[in-house]
Amino acid sequence: MPTFYGVGRTAVDIFIPVKKIPLKFLDQNLTRLSQDDMESMYPHLEKLKSGEIKKVSGGIASNIVKTASFLGAKSFFTSTVGNDENGKLFEKELIKYGVCAFFDKRKKTTGTFVVLHQKTPEDIHGKSVCFASPADSVDIDPIQIRTHYLSNSDCFVTEAGLMEDAPLWEKIVSDCIEYKKPLLINIGTLSMTEYVGRQLLDLHKKIPLIITGKATEIKSIDDFLKQNSTDLFKITEYDGSYDSPLIIELGTDCESKAWFEGSCYSTSATSTNYMDEIGSCDCFTGSFITRWFSITKAFHDRRKNAEAIIDCLDFANEMAQKVRETYGCDLLSK
Repeated sequence: MPTFYGVGRTAVDIFIPVKKIPLKFLDQNLTRLSQDDMESMYPHLEKLKSGEIKKVSGGIASNIVKTASFLGAKSFFTSTVGNDENGKLFEKELIKYGVCAFFDKRKKTTGTFVVLHQKTPEDIHGKSVCFASPADSVDIDPIQIRTHYLSNSDCFVTEAGLMEDAPLWEKIVSDCIEYKKPLLINIGTLSMTEYVGRQLLDLHKKIPLIITGKATEIKSIDDFLKQNSTDLFKITEYDGSYDSPLIIELGTDCESKAWFEGSCYSTSATSTNYMDEIGSCDCFTGSFITRWFSITKAFHDRRKNAEAIIDCLDFANEMAQKVRETYGCDLLSK
């Protein structure tokens, strides 16, 4: 089985089922709150509950490596957490999944992502409003990166939000180049697509890249590339002088796709019954790369790639559906 090393921000996802989302919150989806504002708002959100509140460890890179560990891969992870109850919950969950994690504990608060979720018979998927509070513990010092574990891994798992920290991102890229490791970047949000697009243009001939995201995020990447005289097909072409990037997207009620060596592969990703999508793209990514590196350790084994990619997409879709049927990236409850 493969080995993965990840670096990413931590957050605890808090899911509050409600009978009806108040109108005043409907236009506040993905609002970012300070820790003080979250602490003052949370008791009011909690009073709206119509069922049991669920807390799950979140964070993009964390979800990816814990999915890989759940599937049998060796997973290592570096981040920071606050010295609080949510930080303890986060640590305990990664241990349950078998992830070997290295945390810098701060005398601050762990980030939270609060979700109000309403589901009715008329709307089988329901609707959600999310409030994010990154808090104070999100910063990761470049010296926290454990190069021993990176150098012995099959892939370095990261998230696009880390690009906002220039010294940290420079360290991530330079380590990948030094140790000749594939770099996985999960996009995570539409606001980061241009950043990822620039990295794709700059790095795709230097190190193997795996770019993952939702359909809207990958389309935005493609639009950016077209503004720079290329596209998903051209930038993934393989001429033998460097490794082709691998770009994969998770569809919702449509197909999931992968671009590799100038070709696009697709497979069905229907999801007729799901509760919530949060964490599903992370699970999709972790499942895909675990299968991918299990089938072909070498990043390029051209005789196997077409068949392997379809197999990986099918498997990743199946795993993502399991996450959609519960709150958060919670595979242990399935």
